[in-house]
Amino acid sequence: GAGSVGYAYQQLKLTKTDYALLNVACALHIADAQVKKAVIAVGAAKPRPVLLSEVAAGLAKTKLAELPAAFDAAAQAAASHVSPTGDIRASKPYKKRMVGVLVKRALEEAYQQITAQ
Repeated sequence: GAGSVGYAYQQLKLTKTDYALLNVACALHIADAQVKKAVIAVGAAKPRPVLLSEVAAGLAKTKLAELPAAFDAAAQAAASHVSPTGDIRASKPYKKRMVGVLVKRALEEAYQQITAQ
């Protein structure tokens, strides 16, 4: 079938009006009870946004029952693929860990959006 698509955007800020220390955008296309395609991008970790094509491709063909473990694996892979720059607002190790946290949150939110349709 055509399936459903969910989108999500997560950001990490120190204060409500602050610039984002990190942000993650993702899209998840689910059809025939499995992931057809995923797209994951991380911003503010480096001077330019990073498209995590390999991490997203790893989610393809994942069955719905396997999604929690797959989202954990994608979060870990994202954190290992992105080497953020540290600055006065957040250290490099903190940003690296938070890349994984935000990727997992974004994937879960995108999936929740699909299941709510």
